[in-house]
Amino acid sequence: MGDYNAIKDRDHAADGAKGGRPRYYETPEALQEGIDAYFAQQIDEYFLTPEGEPVMYKGEPVIKTRKPITLNGLVYFLGFASRDSFDEYGRRKDGYSDIITRAKLRIAEAYEGCFLDPSLKPQGPIFILSNMGMKNNQSIEHSGSVTIIDDIPKG
Repeated sequence: MGDYNAIKDRDHAADGAKGGRPRYYETPEALQEGIDAYFAQQIDEYFLTPEGEPVMYKGEPVIKTRKPITLNGLVYFLGFASRDSFDEYGRRKDGYSDIITRAKLRIAEAYEGCFLDPSLKPQGPIFILSNMGMKNNQSIEHSGSVTIIDDIPKG
């Protein structure tokens, strides 16, 4: 895991930083490696037959354990102290921004998939997606005319 493991010790005292907290990830590639490691460990586990094949029910493999993909889980896994610190990387212009944006899109995609399952209630994913900045806008179109009547007595 190359650069990703290097962030674990966080000993940046001699890195020549001119001020502020040292970066959690020295390169965009190291950040991407950490994000990939988080998503790789979130794979569903399935019940297996003695032959090592997934047990099937109604054409679908039976899930033994489902690890949820969450934004806070990713932030914690990467070693950030807060979502604000993570979001700061999303505002950078030196290669980090696209990586953060794509990771957030992947998490949003997982929650959007919840809307396709009729057995799940949508309130949870709607709440989480709105906290991630997604909007649920509704627009109402009016037609017809408006007549202003100016017959209020002045007195």
